[in-house]
Amino acid sequence: MSINAWPFLVSRNRYLDYRTVVAPDFICDAKIANLLARVTDGDLTEPGKGFIRQIAGTEAGDFTIVFRIIQATEKDLNSKEGDDILKDEFGRKIYLIEGVVIQGIKSKNQVSISNQKLEDVHQRLTEGYTEFWEHIDPHPAIASSILSLSTMDDSSSPLLLEELKPFQVDSKPQNSEIEQKEDNPIIPRQSLINFRVIILIALGILGMSFLTMVIGGFIWVINNSGINQKVYHCTTTEERQIKFDSKKNITDVLNKLQKYYPNATILLEGSFKVKSSKQWQVFTKREKLDKSVNYTINLKGNRLHLQDYPLDLAIAQLAKQQVVEDTIIKAKIINRKECK
Repeated sequence: MSINAWPFLVSRNRYLDYRTVVAPDFICDAKIANLLARVTDGDLTEPGKGFIRQIAGTEAGDFTIVFRIIQATEKDLNSKEGDDILKDEFGRKIYLIEGVVIQGIKSKNQVSISNQKLEDVHQRLTEGYTEFWEHIDPHPAIASSILSLSTMDDSSSPLLLEELKPFQVDSKPQNSEIEQKEDNPIIPRQSLINFRVIILIALGILGMSFLTMVIGGFIWVINNSGINQKVYHCTTTEERQIKFDSKKNITDVLNKLQKYYPNATILLEGSFKVKSSKQWQVFTKREKLDKSVNYTINLKGNRLHLQDYPLDLAIAQLAKQQVVEDTIIKAKIINRKECK
């Protein structure tokens, strides 16, 4: 026996958050591809396990999804690469939520898909994910075509499916309700009068409770207790030179800086040579796609250039990296605190 199914994929890349990357052609035609990102949730699935969920009331009809959640690796972008886990710009691991869509409402007893068949679907989806990996702006989901999946596979046991709560798409308002709202666009005058009275009463109560006066750079608060309180806000900015030693990891220096100023906003500015610029080539590709954007981190030759680059992001991006030569960059430290 075989079933007709359409591959789908929900994931993110370095710049764009989780969204539907690949969706069945009939779902793309109905312009509801992002629905798949809404209805697929859960934790990482163990090998041989997956989820099944029924989706009803959509503009593309009722359908059932079978999916798993795995970690994305470099091999998903290039089959010759290793199994290092892909991460976003904040250093968080990226997940692939992948599976198939089956038209109609099906229970887990009616669907039998082997782990090997889902692996085959995974390989089909890598091309779409590789294309999505280069996107820096949102794009429509890539349409997938129908597949015929055999439910009988002696070489691999069927997935153990966990059935999730069915998802019902909210129905549209009745036409009579819409017409009634359009026929009565003006709020009755009596309602407006009552609303104004309520506002005046509320303002009167608030006025009796306290009076706020803004004088110069501080605020006087006068309340019923008769206590006068001064509230100040001060921001100080300082700059420090940060030295990167070619024999030490960059993040060792940055972590010390973060511990010394735990509550400050720290922005980095400067440039330095990196031992391997391979992983930064994406910045060059990114700039070719859109030259009008001013990025806070860029690769020029074999030098990384930082401009107002957040410290926490640098710690995540530059993990275990070393500079080729001793280098000094600038750190702008912004402290927000009360004046004394």
